[in-house]
Amino acid sequence: MSDLSAITKRIFACCFACCLSAVTGAGAATFDLDLVADGDGRFFDLLSGAFAQIDRAHGANSLGDGYFSVEAENNLLIDENASQINIGNESAFDSFMPNTFVELNPNVGLDIFPQETDFSGIGSLTYNDQTGQITNVALDLFPYVSDIDSGVATGFAGTPGLGDYVTVVANPVGSVTLQGGSVSSINLTADIEFVYGESVGYLGEFRITEDRFDLFVDENSRIPTNTGNLPYRLAWDFEGEVSGLAIGIAGDADGDLDVDGNDFLLWQGGLGQSGAGLGPADGNFNGDTLVDQQDLAVWQMNYADAAQPVALTVVPEPHTLVLLCCGWLSLASRRRKKTNGV
Repeated sequence: MSDLSAITKRIFACCFACCLSAVTGAGAATFDLDLVADGDGRFFDLLSGAFAQIDRAHGANSLGDGYFSVEAENNLLIDENASQINIGNESAFDSFMPNTFVELNPNVGLDIFPQETDFSGIGSLTYNDQTGQITNVALDLFPYVSDIDSGVATGFAGTPGLGDYVTVVANPVGSVTLQGGSVSSINLTADIEFVYGESVGYLGEFRITEDRFDLFVDENSRIPTNTGNLPYRLAWDFEGEVSGLAIGIAGDADGDLDVDGNDFLLWQGGLGQSGAGLGPADGNFNGDTLVDQQDLAVWQMNYADAAQPVALTVVPEPHTLVLLCCGWLSLASRRRKKTNGV
């Protein structure tokens, strides 16, 4: 009798949890952003016509990044008079491909990229664990790209440290894709600002597309302490990979990190569809634009036990769970009465 009572309690607890989940809805989850920058990521001081590149050492010290001449390469970003041109034009920066690196101030080795390409621990994003909708993004870029140029670093009272700037993220729009509860890809766009002191900021954009990130900021800011309040143009241009994403399994349509009959049913439901936007959830397992027999072959290849027939699995709606609850409890009550001889 005690065993039956314990079973009844467990059934009730399970059903109550299912119903409560259906009522309360989603919660918030956090994904830590570990990024790996490409080696050609650059920081620019375009008032001086200078740039630093992650994988290019300056001077004898391999960690002393220092600055190289922009003008020695081309004039897409500044002209010979250091006029400000192409501001905000990311394609101009992407087409900037240095062949020769002319050092500026060869005896000065500034470590502008303290972690080199390792941007791990740069921040996090918060998302709805049911819909995947991103609700918040936090970043701190300074430990990875430190602007220690003396013209800016010493220009503001109250700046936390030599050249420190505060990263401010606003207006995040996007979502994550979940595989078995883990983040497998990210699509995000957010405004970003690097603020020196309390009055000088540089605006740009931070993006993630699936497993790639892109940061671009290029703006003039007027430095109050500069003679004549001249604009001081700084630019950040970085791309790279997002680490720590869940690796999907070919043939897994429902994102639960296995390949089974449920995935077959999703393929069957999408069979015959065509279009550029079709993905695994539609039964398109081979990455083309059609759900067909080739996708079935991918599913068969990764099916855990091909000898077993495909089983039909039905997931009950919340109101069905409530009815099942009542049925289980009623059945348990009848068995208890029989045991007591009633």
